[in-house]
Parts: sequence; structure tokens; C-alpha cells
Amino acid sequence: MNRNCANVRLARVDLDRVDVSVEDITPFGIRFLGGRGINHYLLLRELSRGTKPFDGGNPVVFGTGLLVGTSCPGANRVNIACLSPLTRGLASASAGGGFSIELRSAGLDHLLITGIAHKPVYIWITDDKVEVRDATALVGKNTRETVRLIREATGDRNTQAACIGPAGEKLSFNSCVIFTESRAAGRCGIGAVLGSKHVKAIAVRGTGKIEVENEEFEVLIKKMAEKVKNSSVLQKLGRHGTVTYGTLEGDPFRETAAKNFQNSEPVKRFRLSEFEQFRVGKIEEPCCPVGCAQQYRVLEGKYSGTNAEKFEGNSRGDFGERLGLKDAAAILRAHELCQLYGLDVDNTSGAIAWAFECYQRGLLSSRDADGLELVWGNDEAVIKLIEKIGRREGFGETLADGCKEAAHKLGRGSDEFCIEIKGQPLQEAIRPYKGWALGVVVSERGGGHTRGSPLTEFGTVDVNSSQKTWTSEASRRLFGIPDSCDPTSYRNKAKIVFYYERFQSVLDSAGVCYFVSNWIEPDLLSPDDMAAMVSNATGRNISARALMTIGNRIVCLGKLFNQVHAGFERRDDYPPPRLIHEAVETGPFKGQRLEIDAWDEMLNDYYRLHGWDSRSGCITHTALGDLGLEEFKHLLIPVPRNE
Repeated sequence: MNRNCANVRLARVDLDRVDVSVEDITPFGIRFLGGRGINHYLLLRELSRGTKPFDGGNPVVFGTGLLVGTSCPGANRVNIACLSPLTRGLASASAGGGFSIELRSAGLDHLLITGIAHKPVYIWITDDKVEVRDATALVGKNTRETVRLIREATGDRNTQAACIGPAGEKLSFNSCVIFTESRAAGRCGIGAVLGSKHVKAIAVRGTGKIEVENEEFEVLIKKMAEKVKNSSVLQKLGRHGTVTYGTLEGDPFRETAAKNFQNSEPVKRFRLSEFEQFRVGKIEEPCCPVGCAQQYRVLEGKYSGTNAEKFEGNSRGDFGERLGLKDAAAILRAHELCQLYGLDVDNTSGAIAWAFECYQRGLLSSRDADGLELVWGNDEAVIKLIEKIGRREGFGETLADGCKEAAHKLGRGSDEFCIEIKGQPLQEAIRPYKGWALGVVVSERGGGHTRGSPLTEFGTVDVNSSQKTWTSEASRRLFGIPDSCDPTSYRNKAKIVFYYERFQSVLDSAGVCYFVSNWIEPDLLSPDDMAAMVSNATGRNISARALMTIGNRIVCLGKLFNQVHAGFERRDDYPPPRLIHEAVETGPFKGQRLEIDAWDEMLNDYYRLHGWDSRSGCITHTALGDLGLEEFKHLLIPVPRNE
């Protein structure tokens, strides 16, 4: 079972015929590394125009990364891709944990699922064997119960699983995929696509080993591990998790999405200590040198019994700042419910925020909302709405497919209060942070900061620190520009987004967590470091420049997919109108908004760096040729816009 990390194997599962085949796709790894890169290539190559998200012909592709299964710090990521029911473009998500390592250990790197099963099933993978098993007993079970029952069925408590909850079974566009240790491959509605195929879970257990080519690899790993160990930012994340952002003492000025982006100042700014009182420890996972996965339990009060695993800063922002909840225990409960139902926290919160503002504006009444008072800060209403969304019951049926679909049903101008990008609710507060905003808005997956948004504009995770994380010297060294840290400047921000788009594509395709990279701190893992590791792991000599070209190729695949299947173009690369017309009203960023003329200039710079047409925002034949993607030139024909 032992094999070199450069070897890439794909299992195809045809649910219509209940047929499994395995093939060697190692040449794809040379062009796209693995993970996200190969996923996007397979999806673009095999998805036919006109396919709908819930058609059997919409493949769901799982992919591990090139360095997964080696000793590389943070190499434990898995990527999933398909056609999104939410954006009608590319659905792409990533998660950490043990699943990716088990999949590679079982002899597979990628799994491509097509067709629609005749009954509920789960896919069981172990050491070169792939089975499609009956999952009737798992129907209606939450994600935690599903993992427990699968482990009982396989007889191995170390089995790793990727599963959907009741929300995915009921085809909610807000649904996601939850992995064993409560990791979420969120956004885009991937859980609904698996639900449409009647796939409840993919379970895996492997015993094989992934080998590297050169002994020098382990020397490099020790150097990388030392960098991680010495990082003050990673030490904080390891102690407290991502809830650290925005809750440290002295960090009161970070803009938020309060009341559905109506305000920058929330009803309450939480202190870290308010969540720390419920923290019971961290969740250990393989190959993770950071340990940001924290576990929280509420032992008394209204939300006693809450067990919130892998609680994130996003959940605090979604339910605390955006919806105005004041009780940390209620926020933990909202997070846990999303995990159990298999709901994406950002999209679920976005749908509820739309409903709350519609209620505020008199477009919805308590009667419309099953008797609930949709008042900002009403934690009981939020908790009940999550449950209704997860089960598609009552008013939850209206919200289950996100705010854009809900606004379409309600009408009466309610689309103004759906703050979305490419059809997906926006989570991030972006008005003062111009580079962060650009990365979020142009993201292939319909908003989100994990496809190029730079952290340079936030300076450091701890504003009380006497030493800034990002400096002018670091900016010159990494990006070739004097300063990347001024959040309100549009200057050179396209260049930084271009850098991180490519580098994060490389990391996703190698299966490496962003947290160990220079996205977090300038002296952490760099393209040069990655090139050295990939070269020694595979025995192929590759430079940092060549690696970044591969990253650019992967970005181009995502862009082309959206262009072909959703008709996305330049007009889809603008922020929501509220963030253009309504400025920040308080704090140090008072008066900041996203100015359309400056945005246009920044967008032009961004397209120029990619070699895309600035007028349409579309990929050109020349750009495809430059990146060795000539095989897709036939796709560059005008397509109807898929509204």
C-alpha cells in the first residue's frame, strides 16, 4: 500500500449503475498538484453545459493534496467541488482533520461521484476497496449521530467520515458537508448536491503510507516546524482558536457586519473571556502543529448541554455581531445546531439577517414567521429559525435556500436586504479594508476571504502587541511594494490579492493549511519553502515561480468554470450596493465605503495582472494559452446568463 506522494489515483463512483472504477491520473498532478487544482480540472472537463445542480450529471469531486500523508506541517486538508445550487457557478470548499490522510492511506487521492442512487447510501473506502452501502438507517440523523453509527457499522472507531445532516437531505442551499471532528466544508450548498444524489456520507479507513523521494524533505520539515513553533500569532490561535480575532482586549475598532451591515458598531463587542469560560480544551487532529480547533461546553443556564466543537470566529461574528445576540452561550448553541443539521453558519446567518431586516422594515410580520418576533438580539428566535431551516419547516422553508431565493419569493423590494455576492450571502465586513474586499468580491466561490484576501491590512492578531506582524520591509520582500498595510488605500491592493490567490491555490492543491503560511505572518511558509518541499517530496525540481504559475492556472480554471456555467463577468465582481452607498458611521473608519471609481481602477489592475479582458472581466484565448489550458479554448463562446 505504500506509494510515492506524486502518484495520484482517482476512484469514480457511478451511483446510477452502482459501479466503481479506479484510474491513475498522475499526469494531472504535474499540471495541477492535487486537491483543489485537480478537482477543478476534472469538474470543468466533465460537467456538460446546461447541467443543473441536482442533475445526476453534476459530479461531486473530493480531492486530497500532494503533501497530505507526509510529515509536512498542516498537510491535512481535503477539497470538494461541484456545481453550486446557490450561485449556479463553482462550489468549492475545504476542510481539515483526518479524512484526507485516511483517504490517501486507503490508496486514493480523488473521488468523483456521479449519478443518483436509488436509495440512501454511504460510500465505504478502505485500502483499495470502494463499496456503496445502504444508508437507510442513517436517514434523518444529525451529523454527530451519523459518524457514530458509521463507526459502529464499520467496526472501527478510527473511521473518518464526511457526511450531510438533515439540511442536506432536504436539499437546503444553506447545507454543507461536516467531517468527523466537526470540520465544515462550508458555503456553496455542497451538502444539498450530495443530498440530491442520496449520499449520506463517505467513510474511509486506510493503513498505507505516503512516501517522499528525497531525505532532504525531512530537513526542510524541521525548519518549517520551527517557524510554526516560534510564531506568536499561531501560539495565540493554538490557545484560543479563531475566536481570538476581534475579541482580544484593546481590539474594539474592527468593523463588523452588525444588523445585516447596517451598522459597523454591534450591539455588543465580546471579550475573549466570555467564551473562554466555556472552553474545555482543544480537539487534536493529525499533522496539525497549531491546534486551533477548540471545544466548548455549556453546563448550566438556558443553553445547558451545548457541546460546540470547532467553534470559530465566524460564528461569533455571524450570530453575535450580525444578528445582535448578547449571550455567548446562545452563540455557541447556534453554532452547534448548524453543525448537527449540516448547515453553513455564514449562509444560515445571512438568511436570518435578511429576515430580521425585512421584519424591521415592515415587510414581514410575526405571523409570517410562525409567531416569532424577528427582533435583533432575540436569541430564542435565532435558535428556533436554525431548527426550522434545518428541517425545512414553516418559515424555515422560506429561508432554507438562502436570502436570494427568499427575497425572490417575498418580493416587495426585499432583495435590497439580501447582502450577497454572486448569489451567496456576504459574511465579512469589508468597507474599510480595500484589499480584503477585492479578494472577497472576486472570489470564484461567491464571496469569502479564503481565495486571495490579504490579512496584511489587519496588522496583527493582537493589537496590544508592541511588534507589528506586517511591516513595510515585509511588504517589499513579499510583494515588491512599499506598503500593504494601509487598509483604506486602494493602491497596489490588486497585486497582493493576485499573490495570495495563486499561493492559496497552491496550498489548497498541496493540502496544506493556510495558517502555517505567510498569509498569517510574513516569515511563515512561503512559495520558496513550498517549492523546496514539493521538489524534494516528488523528486521533480520545481521553482517558486513555476509553482505560482500552477497556482495561477488553478485560479483560471475556477474563473473559466464560472464564466461557462454561470455567465459571471465583470458586473459580478462588484460589492453589494449597501457597501458602496452607505458609509461606516462610527469609529476610526468613519466615512469609509467602497468607492466605485476607485474600485474600477483596482479591478482593472486585477484583470491586467491575470491577462483577462478588462471590459468584460472574462478570460481570453491568450490567457488560456499562456497557462497551458488550450484544451478549454472551445468553451470561450458567449453563454446565456444563468440568473
